[in-house]
Amino acid sequence: MWFLVVIGIIWLAFFDGLNTIGEYNILDKFKQISSKDNCRSYSDYTCNQLENSSYNVFFDHPSGNQEYLGVSRSLSGCGNMSHRFANNENISLSDGWGYICCLKTKTSECAEKHR
Repeated sequence: MWFLVVIGIIWLAFFDGLNTIGEYNILDKFKQISSKDNCRSYSDYTCNQLENSSYNVFFDHPSGNQEYLGVSRSLSGCGNMSHRFANNENISLSDGWGYICCLKTKTSECAEKHR
């Protein structure tokens, strides 16, 4: 029985071990399968996969309007892009603005929403 489990893990690791940006990382795949990653409590992806993926960035104006800012190549970059935009527009945090980072995958332009 253990032999079949090991074969299954190897199969998943080698044939489904690409992260969302197309890089192979067996440790991320193990964390994803075993749920040994903090981000797995709220996401289908590991923290490393989330940080190193592409995102569509949307800025939520205090007025309620949403504006597309572009694509970020990392989750932290998404936040940075939003903060730079707010600073350039002289919008302060106390004004009540926000942002959404939409995870881009091979099959979706917004597989998950993050901040």
